[in-house]
Amino acid sequence: MTSKEISNLYPMLHMAIRAGSAMITKLLLEIAEKHNIPYSSLILRDTIFAAIDCQNVAVLKELANVFPESLNFSSLVGNPMSHTIGRSQRDKNGGPIWNGQTEIDYVKVLLEKGADPNANVGRKTSPGSHLTAAAKISPLEVTRLLIEHGAQVRQSRALQAAVEANRVEVLEILVEHGADLNERLQKPLLHSNDPRKIEQHLSETPLHIAVREKTYEAAAWLLKHGASRSIRDSHHQSADDLVALGGDAKLVENRDFPVVSRK
Repeated sequence: MTSKEISNLYPMLHMAIRAGSAMITKLLLEIAEKHNIPYSSLILRDTIFAAIDCQNVAVLKELANVFPESLNFSSLVGNPMSHTIGRSQRDKNGGPIWNGQTEIDYVKVLLEKGADPNANVGRKTSPGSHLTAAAKISPLEVTRLLIEHGAQVRQSRALQAAVEANRVEVLEILVEHGADLNERLQKPLLHSNDPRKIEQHLSETPLHIAVREKTYEAAAWLLKHGASRSIRDSHHQSADDLVALGGDAKLVENRDFPVVSRK
């Protein structure tokens, strides 16, 4: 194989991956092995991202089989797991670009081949980014898979994300695996230069968040399962105080936080 042919191998591999061809991807990787071309020179971050974007999980499997280390590539724009999670819920126009099962299949392969469920994303230095994103927007099975493969539940902010999204089914899984209904974050996961905002961020409980965001189904579920309504935040306000201050007649009349429709 000539040096020119070797230099053409990377663009050929990238084209095969973008086309979603697992067969050609495998063939090109076999050629690389035969000619002692290191996989690290062919399988880069963009290569892995392209394997995710092509929506054929068999392509990702071929890359992971020969170079599993690539599944933990990280940069300021994220890593393979963060590039995958939530893809069934977002695109530039706000609509879905994947079906939910495709996202589940990709997450399953990433985890089975060694992707770290607690990897930091971008500039973040705390574990939990993947679980938090999944709790907010991914199919329920993604949250389950991350936890089964060791994702940190406590202090990940996944519980708070599920409350913000009003996803009771996710709350059930998180609490089943050790989430604290009255959790206060020990480390700020909020990007702000205002110390008062950070103090508020660290002092509020999931129930405070549910009242503030008017996610009433989540609030009712938290209370039913024992969340405290008397804990006060940095403004010395309990969840009950926030209900009264909010002026929502239905909530003021019934302090059990009834399930009501958003207005």
